[in-house]
Amino acid sequence: EIAAEDPKVLNGEVKNNDLFETVLNPPNWLNQKYLENALRDYMHDKALSITECSIVPATKPGDNFASVVFRAQITFTSTKNSATDEEVSYIIKVKPFLEGVKKDMMGDIPFFDTEIKMYTTVLPEMQRLLSQTGDKDIIAPKIIHHGLNPDIIMFEDIGKNGYVLNHTALSYENTQKLLIKLAKFHALSYYIQKEEILDLSEFNCGLFSSCIASKFEILQQSFNNFIEAINEYEEYREIINKLAALKPYFMKKLNAIYKPNPDGFNVLNHGDFHLRNLLFRFVDDELDHISFIDFQISIWATPAIDLYYALYAATSSDVRDRQHELLRRYHDEFTLLLSNLGYLKKVPSLLDLHIELLQYGFIEIFMAACFLPMQYMDLGALAEEATDEQTEGFDVMLLVMKKVFKQEPLKEILSKLLPKFLNTGILEIS
Repeated sequence: EIAAEDPKVLNGEVKNNDLFETVLNPPNWLNQKYLENALRDYMHDKALSITECSIVPATKPGDNFASVVFRAQITFTSTKNSATDEEVSYIIKVKPFLEGVKKDMMGDIPFFDTEIKMYTTVLPEMQRLLSQTGDKDIIAPKIIHHGLNPDIIMFEDIGKNGYVLNHTALSYENTQKLLIKLAKFHALSYYIQKEEILDLSEFNCGLFSSCIASKFEILQQSFNNFIEAINEYEEYREIINKLAALKPYFMKKLNAIYKPNPDGFNVLNHGDFHLRNLLFRFVDDELDHISFIDFQISIWATPAIDLYYALYAATSSDVRDRQHELLRRYHDEFTLLLSNLGYLKKVPSLLDLHIELLQYGFIEIFMAACFLPMQYMDLGALAEEATDEQTEGFDVMLLVMKKVFKQEPLKEILSKLLPKFLNTGILEIS
């Protein structure tokens, strides 16, 4: 439970260093009356009345950068829906609203436009197509309410159904389950685009697209920081020199990956496919279901984006070593669903998929520089350190990343990755 006197908590006052802090209070407009009107629209009952309402923080420090997330616990009465003092819980995302780093960085980036379009147009169509094949899988939580100016998205709270965040790297078996679900998501998008049901190429604002990358200097800084941190790995001097030579090209090469290849293998990527954007339900310690959340930077481009995210930001090094097995399982599910949908055109082969990952392997360098160290960092501790040192959040993150790169087990992991980068040719400037 978050205490109001906690120095890391923002109580509505102006603070500049807010990247790893928790906003305790919602904006003034997000109140009982607003939620009552939202529920009236959703339940088609103009007489619905909220009798009790509590809005509290729903995430821990560092869990979400592009939004501020609350949980609304509501008691309402609706004669039309035969509900008296019924209790419900919803998750609410709003655009950063306090003056500070978050608000400045997120600015006019269309995070909410993208996610609203995903939830109101794309995901319903995906769900409809999936159900036609007899597959009852649910891709994501149900949307309850959305709006722009002010930016807000309100979802069902599936935490009450046993779904939880999991910050521990997935086992091989659970990574398989994750990639099976990802394959369905990608195959559905592939079918929708190829059959011209929707134009998914409109989703063109991903992490390294100019609309975002120009605002996030931390991306280039993380790469520079990575090179500085591993500079003492003398046995890899040739590789380090090649990495250093890539500094001026780092953002440009990644920007190119985030553009669809007209003649290539494209899907709608989740775009930010790491553990903090997944909810897991375990039954008797077995992974029973996975739900995707946070579609704010979904992008039409190579599937290598989501696949490398999964391999680096959701699994361990030992699981990643079995990459080829995992990719075959992903491809099996991808082609199976397209077949079940009655898709008759040519489908990318398993070889095509491997070529795709090799061709866009430069993403691996980004993952090694930015996401690998995150697995060994306590973001809650980062919030404390930023507060203690009065240092901007990203500066503290870079300092801690540098320390992490010099420690085990990351040094051991990089001892396998750095030669791989050299031998696959992804360190070449051309």
